[in-house]
Amino acid sequence: TLLIQRGQQGITQPEAYTAYHESCLHTSISTLQQQHGLQINRVPDKETIVHYRQKAFSRYWLADNNQIEKATNLLNYYRSKRGLAPITQDAA
Repeated sequence: TLLIQRGQQGITQPEAYTAYHESCLHTSISTLQQQHGLQINRVPDKETIVHYRQKAFSRYWLADNNQIEKATNLLNYYRSKRGLAPITQDAA
């Protein structure tokens, strides 16, 4: 839901880990792209560098409103499988 909530601000690996203990965000992003056809943009976020010579974490965000809607529908599909109520894009 964080990827949907953040919109153009997007998320990085440290933010995803803090929010829900996601330890391999790049793998999850790849899965969303390859298996579910979501278009997700990425850019190195230099603000995530905390040590000398550290590579920046990527910041990921859904490409446009159509992708946000597609991600919300996918999330609601999995929520329904778990017996949970659907959410709206605003509530994601």
